[in-house]
Amino acid sequence: IASADPLDPPFSIAADDCSNQTLAKEASCTVTVRCAPGATSTFGDTFDIPSDDPANPVVTFAVGAHAVLCGDANDDARVTATDALAVLKTAVGSGDCGGLDTCICNVDAASNVTATDALMVLKNAVGQPVALNCAC
Repeated sequence: IASADPLDPPFSIAADDCSNQTLAKEASCTVTVRCAPGATSTFGDTFDIPSDDPANPVVTFAVGAHAVLCGDANDDARVTATDALAVLKTAVGSGDCGGLDTCICNVDAASNVTATDALMVLKNAVGQPVALNCAC
C-alpha cells in the first residue's frame, strides 16, 4: 500500500492490514490513514493500492481533510469573541457551532458543549492562557 505513490504530510498510514495479502473475492481488509495537520487548511493527497488484477494493476485512492482550529466556530483560522458567542449559542441550544462539527466548540473535551467552553474560547481570544482541547 502506498509504495509507488506514498502519502505526503500531514497524511500517513497509521495501520495497514492489507499489504502483502491476497484477498479472496468479496473479502476486505483495512487501511487506516491518519491526518495530523500543523495548521488550519484543506489537505488532499492520493496513494496507490496494488492489485493482481491485470485489468486494474493499481487502484488510486484519494484522501482529504479540512483542519479547523479548536474553538474556531466560524472557520476563519483564528479564535475570536465571535467564536465564543457561537459556542455559547451552541451550549444553550440556539446555535449549531457555526455549522461545523460540535467537537470544534467542545474545547474542554467534555461530553457536550457548555457555557464553560464559551468562557474558555473567550479567554483564549483575549490572550489569557487557556488550553483548548478539542477531541476531534
